[in-house]
Amino acid sequence: MYLIHFLNISINTELAIISERGSLNLELLERKGMLKILKALAEKPEMKFTEIRRIVGSPTSTSRCLQDLVKAGLLKKEILPDRYRSVEYSLTQRGIKVAKLVKELETAITGE
Repeated sequence: MYLIHFLNISINTELAIISERGSLNLELLERKGMLKILKALAEKPEMKFTEIRRIVGSPTSTSRCLQDLVKAGLLKKEILPDRYRSVEYSLTQRGIKVAKLVKELETAITGE
């Protein structure tokens, strides 16, 4: 959660450029579960709601996070044509850029 508080000017500038087209802001990324979702989707390009819920924990928090990330243009939501109407999420190009920045920032902070 404190990861975003360590943003330096270059990363903040890159996020500002990315956010010009939508409602992305740092407060969104600070919320519980947001970074976990971005990092998980960066590693596994397509995930169903139930997989993401296991990562975040609460179904309500997961649902809110996913809705906000879709609204911010970081995720794409696809309702699958199976009989259970499963929902699958993936990163948009914009989401890929933000996930990459988050990973770089985490690496810079942890040194790993």
